[in-house]
Amino acid sequence: MAKKILRDTSPELAEKLLGDFKAFLESKRKERLQLTDIPQFNFSFSLGDNGFDDRRATLRFTPKAYAKMYALVITYNTEVQWHGLVTRTAEREFLVEDILTFPHEVSEATVTSDQGEYNQWLDSLPDDIFNKVRLHGHSHVNMGCTPSAVDTAYQKKILNLFETPNENNDVFYIFMIVNKRGEVTSLIYDLQYNALYNTNEITISVEFEDGETLENFIKETGKKVTVPTPRPLYPLGVNSTKKTKGKAQQYSPQTSMNYMDAPARDDEEPDEWDYSPYNKWRYPRR
Repeated sequence: MAKKILRDTSPELAEKLLGDFKAFLESKRKERLQLTDIPQFNFSFSLGDNGFDDRRATLRFTPKAYAKMYALVITYNTEVQWHGLVTRTAEREFLVEDILTFPHEVSEATVTSDQGEYNQWLDSLPDDIFNKVRLHGHSHVNMGCTPSAVDTAYQKKILNLFETPNENNDVFYIFMIVNKRGEVTSLIYDLQYNALYNTNEITISVEFEDGETLENFIKETGKKVTVPTPRPLYPLGVNSTKKTKGKAQQYSPQTSMNYMDAPARDDEEPDEWDYSPYNKWRYPRR
């Protein structure tokens, strides 16, 4: 569920809470007239919701932007970072049009930028491009995509640069972490519509010019590709057991293939056997 960034601060809610508090005080005043001592009491109230709702967001990439992003992730054996040019196409839909890179220094676990060089790079962008810089992404090499403390601090720094949203100032920003295994962590801070979307509330989509999407391509391929179930491997002639639905299944020398039991090609005696580590026998080489 999307998390609300800002609570309701409308005058109507404030008036309702004030009325509830006055009614609470009046009830306690009547109670005190019937007691010899002054009781202690607590007042609690609810803002009307739990801060979450069922909204979801769609983050669409142009093929060019998607290819550029993953080219960076795959090519570099270090971390690397980038910006995305993003426009809002609907209330909960965002389009990443292109990917830009900027001066920075990388290592296997960090990415750092010289603030002076970075500011100079930003100032060199045309206004129409600068206003679309609404995504920051970076890669993780040999680890998951959970944001580090440095990542979280950077996100807060970026968000503090934005003004209060209004009709003429669409405020949103997107953060992404991608690793070489294809895992992604995404965050969309949408202050305009008071929503914070986490990874499981964001659908990432790539749409081609003919209308086909990458998701549908992968889905259709899944209907044609069969992934075999892994078979357990046991040493030859060794008793082994495995649990199958609570029952022990025995693998004995009599049920394990022994190289003397393997048939020779054309009923000839084998002159050399080639044993595969996947427990499959091949006929003798000639």
